[in-house]
Amino acid sequence: MILNYKHSASVVVLVIVAVCCSCEAQRAKAVARAKVEGPGFSVLARSAKQCQALCNKQPACDAANFEITTHKCRIFTRCSPTVILQRSSKYMHFTKRPIINESGYKYHAESDSCLKLMEKVTDFAEADALCKGQNGRLVSITDPSINKEAAELLKASKAQFAWIGLFDNRVEGNPQLSDGRRVSDTKFFPVGEQQARLDRSRNCWALSDSGEWAEHSCKNRTQFSICQIVSY
Repeated sequence: MILNYKHSASVVVLVIVAVCCSCEAQRAKAVARAKVEGPGFSVLARSAKQCQALCNKQPACDAANFEITTHKCRIFTRCSPTVILQRSSKYMHFTKRPIINESGYKYHAESDSCLKLMEKVTDFAEADALCKGQNGRLVSITDPSINKEAAELLKASKAQFAWIGLFDNRVEGNPQLSDGRRVSDTKFFPVGEQQARLDRSRNCWALSDSGEWAEHSCKNRTQFSICQIVSY
């Protein structure tokens, strides 16, 4: 593929001389006929399909919005907030993950997800609802990499604990993650010796700033939560 760029004050004009459509599987999918606004940059594309392909070839692109009449393709940066301005057949919106509606999310490459510490004290059910309201879920921690990233968010805020997507109110001792798997599936369960409990009154899990997990009462309202927005 050969790319020629021309610059103007408002957009970057992108002319594609040759395109290999089979080079990479498309991941951004069409989700709406709407004009969408958010951080990023604009290029010109010949078609909505080409705008979609450009997003898939940009590692830092999460979504793209194509205006049919002007051929302007807006590329939105990863984990940044976007907003639907108007529903219109003049636009096509493509995205790799659900719309992020507020700033502050941090990208985690290994899980291809966006993470944010929600600095609101809640119980577990409220934390779960909060993340779902963000088009996400309580973070599913499946390996040391995402565990470290989540713990760093806690350290930066100077908070000690935050709710994560883990509970064992159905199978005691083998908690279920918010992605549907159990810790016996992922083989990752960083629990301190005194924190591994079989107490049936403690069924919801929190991450500590040291990276260990602790089982708390689901009614406990003394901590923040970590939300995760994953790709489709």
